[in-house]
Amino acid sequence: MPKKILDIGCGKSKQPGAIGVDILKFDNVDVVHNLDTFPWPFKDNEFDIIYANHYLEHVNHIVDSLKEIHRITKKNGIINIRVPHYASDNYSSDLTHKVRFGYRSFNHFSINGKIDYDYYSDFKFEILYRRILWQHYLEWG
Repeated sequence: MPKKILDIGCGKSKQPGAIGVDILKFDNVDVVHNLDTFPWPFKDNEFDIIYANHYLEHVNHIVDSLKEIHRITKKNGIINIRVPHYASDNYSSDLTHKVRFGYRSFNHFSINGKIDYDYYSDFKFEILYRRILWQHYLEWG
């Protein structure tokens, strides 16, 4: 059976085979929805795989957004999150960024974050993998 995939905040570059959701209607956006409005228009436990590439740094309500991601992901589903590190010029150069992320930012919402922060949320993720990747851009004058 094929996996059901969601690309949150897909913009103009949706993951292959995914349903794309964004606040703006681009050619490849399948569902137009303001992702700061809850609940999102998806069923509980609907998706096997979720991509959130450069979406979470733009939200007004980070805990509510993570809760929605948890709600719509199937048990044992995979969530791929990509955000700019707070020290990156990619974070600070975009004035629409609202949430800063460090290496341990998701520990507060994980079952394996080594810190017990049960008071932040009633949901938990398992962190399978994380890394910091520094990208360098050259400017030629």
